[in-house]
Amino acid sequence: MTLRHFAEAYAAYDQAIKLMPELDYALGRWLHARMYCCLWDDIQKAYKRVLTEVSNRRKVATPFSLLSIPSTPSQQKIAAETYTADNFPPIPDVPALSDGFHPGRIRIGYFSGNFRDHAVAHLIAQLFELHDRSQFAIFGFSFGPSADDDMRRRLTAGLDELIDVEDRSDKEVADLARNLQIDIAVDLMGFTEQSRTGIFAHRAAPIQVNYNNYLDLLLRWEQITSTTLLPTGSRSRGFKGSIAHVGIWNRLLSSTEITSIWTAGQSELRSTAMYRSYV
Repeated sequence: MTLRHFAEAYAAYDQAIKLMPELDYALGRWLHARMYCCLWDDIQKAYKRVLTEVSNRRKVATPFSLLSIPSTPSQQKIAAETYTADNFPPIPDVPALSDGFHPGRIRIGYFSGNFRDHAVAHLIAQLFELHDRSQFAIFGFSFGPSADDDMRRRLTAGLDELIDVEDRSDKEVADLARNLQIDIAVDLMGFTEQSRTGIFAHRAAPIQVNYNNYLDLLLRWEQITSTTLLPTGSRSRGFKGSIAHVGIWNRLLSSTEITSIWTAGQSELRSTAMYRSYV
């Protein structure tokens, strides 16, 4: 699938689930590859097969792939819980983080595999540039492919430091963030491709936040999202914990967007929600 050879992937997964029906996540990947190949015969039956297994808390589908089929918030929640428990269980020997005050600026670390000409970079670049540098020190932790492009240069200029951690383990990255005394670790990936959720399982910072990606129920730290992504009626069905309103958007609005909203007479921006986990 990573190589985008979907026909070959579908054939391989099809054979795999015939030989080993219980193979972890194979059924969900089989369906995902099948959809890429536009094989729609009996697709509703295939959906039901996967979703039944998800509801039974079987390890059949990754959280991100489940969003491509007609699943309910409850099913997406179960899939995320199952995947998280399987791949990122609590780590018993993680050293305690100090809650003590350290002098100087608040240190924020942004973690992403997309510090290059990528949609996430286009959404986040201005945010880096607008931080008050008298109050905040801004670090980027890059675990994706490096790139010599204009966006990479812009991001580098907008950060106090951009650190390439592609070749380091999750624990090594978390340890590095701790040694740099990162106060707030911001995950820009969620469960999307090239995500490194294990970094946060190792507690990279006292505060860990999931921001600017799809609302995927990362169960061990706060979620920041707009009410557009987290409608009021879905909260009790799809999430644990409580919701606290904060006055920011899920992503940075450009000056053009702000002007457009103001011109349209929308005097009140939609409130956003912070999902607090108590797992």
